[in-house]
Amino acid sequence: MSKQKKVIIFDFDGTLADTAPLIRKIYNEIAERDGLKEMTEEIYADLRKGSLKDARRWSGIRFWQFPRMVWSVRKLLNLESEKVKLFPGIVDLVATLEAEGHDLYILSRNSPDTIYRVLERYKLKNKFTVLHLKKRNLGSKSATILSLIRKKSLSRSTIWMVGDEVRDIQAARRARIKSVAVDWGLQDEAILSLQRPTHLVTTVKQLTSILK
Repeated sequence: MSKQKKVIIFDFDGTLADTAPLIRKIYNEIAERDGLKEMTEEIYADLRKGSLKDARRWSGIRFWQFPRMVWSVRKLLNLESEKVKLFPGIVDLVATLEAEGHDLYILSRNSPDTIYRVLERYKLKNKFTVLHLKKRNLGSKSATILSLIRKKSLSRSTIWMVGDEVRDIQAARRARIKSVAVDWGLQDEAILSLQRPTHLVTTVKQLTSILK
């Protein structure tokens, strides 16, 4: 019996790409300029155990200031995209999934230009379709997934969302598709497990086994 073709949607930052060190560096540069708290590695490790709201509360950034901060980080991240590396094993994972004929997408709040620049360095630019977020609110990922389902007439049973944040799992749940949470990104395994993803993995090897 032939294997079922899957539609696999990946988050980018913290899932495929190890952007956390660069994002911390950029944040600290902005924090020094704007008089915000410095984010050390120890503080970052603690923040991973909490929610995004906890992180925003720690930083002292007002809710209305947050979009500007995100925009500044995205802009500077684009300028330094040559420093962004994919996690070890991701290139082999993509090769395995492509060989099996699965459709691969990226759904991220990062700039598509930044994403494509990074993928191009790894010769993966033509392996993915980067989806355009429909909205800027928390539900934007689920809205985009639902739009893809309608546009492509997809069966939900074939679709997987892979991400490193609580909101990735929530988006998958809203869209009624399967989810895989990875623990090497923005949020810690403990807080991810509370959202009860379909699977939670700690290595790229485990992720490969699930998606094959």
